[in-house]
Amino acid sequence: MSAGEGVERRVGRAALSGALLVILFCGGCALRGQSNGDLGGRGAGPAELCELVAEGEVIVYNRPDPSAAVFGVMQPGSRARVEGRTLDGWWGLEPGVAQAANVGVFRLRWVEGNGAVRLEGQCGGVPELIGPPAGVCFTMPMDEVQVHAEPDRSSEVVATLLHGDYAAVLGMSGDWAQVDLSLGSTGMDITGWVPAATLNMNGPCDDLPVLEP
Repeated sequence: MSAGEGVERRVGRAALSGALLVILFCGGCALRGQSNGDLGGRGAGPAELCELVAEGEVIVYNRPDPSAAVFGVMQPGSRARVEGRTLDGWWGLEPGVAQAANVGVFRLRWVEGNGAVRLEGQCGGVPELIGPPAGVCFTMPMDEVQVHAEPDRSSEVVATLLHGDYAAVLGMSGDWAQVDLSLGSTGMDITGWVPAATLNMNGPCDDLPVLEP
C-alpha cells in the first residue's frame, strides 16, 4: 500500500468519525485562498473563488461515484472551495488537509451536483476534470514514467506518464506492474508495463493479481 492510499484511508476514517468535519467544512475558514496544485487544469484563484454551500446534509465521496467510499458529511450551511467539475455533474472540493503523496484529482473530495447544494462566487471558470471511478486501483506518478510494451526496460516505450497523469494498475509481475491507460487521464487506449518502484497508488490496491508477462 502506498503512502497516498494509506493517507486516504486514515483521513477517510477520521472524517467519518466526525473528528475532521469541523476543520473541513467550517464555513470555508480553512479553505479560502488555498490552492491544491496541479489538477490537470487551471483552478480558481483567490480572486475567482467558487464555493459549494450545503443546503442540507450532503454526502462527500472519495471519488465522483455514488459507489465510492464516503469521506464525510457536510452539514447545512457549511462551505467548501470548488476546484473542479466533471461532465456528469460532480463537484470536486478542496478538503484542506495534508495528503502526502496524493496527486492531481486524487487530492479532491466529491459531491453530486444534483444534491442539496448551491454554488456561490465565480464558478464559470472551474476546470473540467476526468474523475477516477470507484473500485479501481490507480497509479499517479510523482515524476515522468515510461510505459513499456513488455516488463523489460529494453522493450519498446509505448507511452509516457507525466506528473498529474494516472492509469489503472491491473496487476504485478515481479518488479513490474501492468497498467491500462484507457482507464485514466491520458485518453490513450494502451496497456503496458511500468517498474513497480515507480508506483504511487491510490484505491483498492492491496490484492492486485499476479500476472504472467
